Amino acid sequence: MKSFLKWGISAVFATIAAPALAHEDATGTPAELAQLAGIESARAACYIDTTSWDAATPDYCSAIVWWQRQATAVFSVIGLDQASGRYQITYLDNKCSRVWYTTQEGWLCSRTIGPFRDYTQRVQVTDLQTGQSVILSAIAQYETGA
Repeated sequence: MKSFLKWGISAVFATIAAPALAHEDATGTPAELAQLAGIESARAACYIDTTSWDAATPDYCSAIVWWQRQATAVFSVIGLDQASGRYQITYLDNKCSRVWYTTQEGWLCSRTIGPFRDYTQRVQVTDLQTGQSVILSAIAQYETGA
């Protein structure tokens, strides 16, 4: 009985410790870690541009923009090192009013949206080294609070 308990507890500790050990082996800057992850770590993200500090959230974003008939949704791709030049980011469906690049966020797409409705933006991410490509999407929505 004691040996079974000892073995069972050891297995539990090994299971708990394994992710921590794997994390400790991954060293480098966040950009290097994102590069190691590959295209499968890419996520479409967005935020509603407000007077506050805005940060992109994966898959869906929303906000209350008081007394405004329109708002600006900003779409991006997170989880990749876009500065490496390895990935091609293409916003689809000709819905972006502006597309630009920043060193902090990569390729961005902005578009004007109205309240109380979902706006989907699709983006194609292509790994130029492997040829692998995925299409991702994020949904933006805001309320006027009125």
